[in-house]
Amino acid sequence: MDGLMIFFIVIISGLCLELAVFFLLEKIIGKPFKTHHNKYSFGRHVSLISIPIWGLIALVITGHFNYVQLFLLGAFVGTVAEYCFGRFFHHIEGQKIWTYKYWTLAGYTSIFSIPYWGGATLLFVLLAKLLEI
Repeated sequence: MDGLMIFFIVIISGLCLELAVFFLLEKIIGKPFKTHHNKYSFGRHVSLISIPIWGLIALVITGHFNYVQLFLLGAFVGTVAEYCFGRFFHHIEGQKIWTYKYWTLAGYTSIFSIPYWGGATLLFVLLAKLLEI
């Protein structure tokens, strides 16, 4: 099976599992589970970034190291691009285009967005393959 398909099967499975746990907790508690908390939760952020990380682990286990390299390269390039664009916009406009409260990298990006840049890179590669670009 192609590494991209493995990655996205794991991602989709992780999202479905996350939703299943969410609804199960809602049924057990008996009231709607709060999705918008005012308190910071490190665990919630780790839970959010775990989905692309599990996809990366699946690629490593199945030996699709070319996609692992693309993921890591995309994570690096995406993070640097987000930082540079945010800093440039702030310099030109005098205000930040986006803000991160927790675990920021100089206020223009966050460590929590790094895995998503890697996942987005693999999504773009999959779309390019599907469109035969």
